[in-house]
Amino acid sequence: MTELLKDMMNERADALGAPDLDVLGMVREGNRRVARRRTAVLGAGAAAAVVAAIAVPTLLPEAEQRAQEPSFASVFTAGEPSYAVGSQVYVDGRTFDVGRPVHAYVQTTVGVVFSDRSGTVWASDGTETVEIGTTDAKRAHLEADDSRAAWTEYVDGTAPQYTVYDQASGEVERSVFQTGNDGPTEYDDALLAVDGDDVYVRDSRGIVRWNVETGDQTSLGRPLGAEVEDVKSGVIAYAIPNTDDAVGGTVIHFGRDFDTAVASGLRDTEVLALSPDGTTAVGEPTPDTPALADTATGEVTAIENPGYEYFTGFGWVDDDTYVGIGLGNPWVSTPADLLECEVGGACSVTGSAIGTLDAGLVVPLGVPMED
Repeated sequence: MTELLKDMMNERADALGAPDLDVLGMVREGNRRVARRRTAVLGAGAAAAVVAAIAVPTLLPEAEQRAQEPSFASVFTAGEPSYAVGSQVYVDGRTFDVGRPVHAYVQTTVGVVFSDRSGTVWASDGTETVEIGTTDAKRAHLEADDSRAAWTEYVDGTAPQYTVYDQASGEVERSVFQTGNDGPTEYDDALLAVDGDDVYVRDSRGIVRWNVETGDQTSLGRPLGAEVEDVKSGVIAYAIPNTDDAVGGTVIHFGRDFDTAVASGLRDTEVLALSPDGTTAVGEPTPDTPALADTATGEVTAIENPGYEYFTGFGWVDDDTYVGIGLGNPWVSTPADLLECEVGGACSVTGSAIGTLDAGLVVPLGVPMED
């Protein structure tokens, strides 16, 4: 992704006629791909090779391990949809203040992990907010799954360092990867996804799976042009350039490796999220046309727009329920609705008029939504 949400929204607001808001819209910098949207011209067929990890586990202060207030603990464990406006985080009809405006954030099963505009990374369980690290404020990008959140730390004069924080235990793992760090090439650092104990990144070895429990790092090779979009329950969703020059663009593939994946009708419109069990993906076959895809067959089923000028899904509550956002025009100043939608069923509004982009609305995509 090369543009931020507000820029795109302003451009769309200037256009006349029926809205054709590109999905880069609400989730332009998300689900979840700022760092991964770099050019990757990769070579096919490399066999997996296990490489010893360089990881240093640490434990953050005791304050980070205090028990949650049961009310917030239950809603985060249940994966209830959340959003933030300024320093306020809203979930399940409740709110808590994290003490500073949220710039980008992810939701875990324990709470939220977010960065502020200075690049400081924080964690909050709804009762306490603690500082846990730093990142580059200009390219903040976090990923999460279960109780873990990950981001990249940049220290002058050293290679980027991938950091994984377990919000349940307070434990932090860090690993310095082999990266060219010379700009947007296939060797540039890129945090791709978190899937249970596994963190997916890219470095000079290609796409790498780092198991933070065992410390093993496994090179998955360099499939030609592949960009990993998401990983859940071992299912990898990735984009490959379309071989049909007349159509162009990229095609989303699903598989547990890069050799046996199936192609789908979804395209790389920069919104794609896998259900927790990895069986279903929410994405778009063309811009502004949300759909669900079966990851076993690649078959795509259109999603009926529940009455908005622009609607898209961007995350999941559970295996059968995805989260969507509905917008009206003008995009940046009209309050958005947050929705929960059943796979194969209807959508219901879980948060009405939750805020506007102009007022600092952020949803848990892991990337900033405004300049």
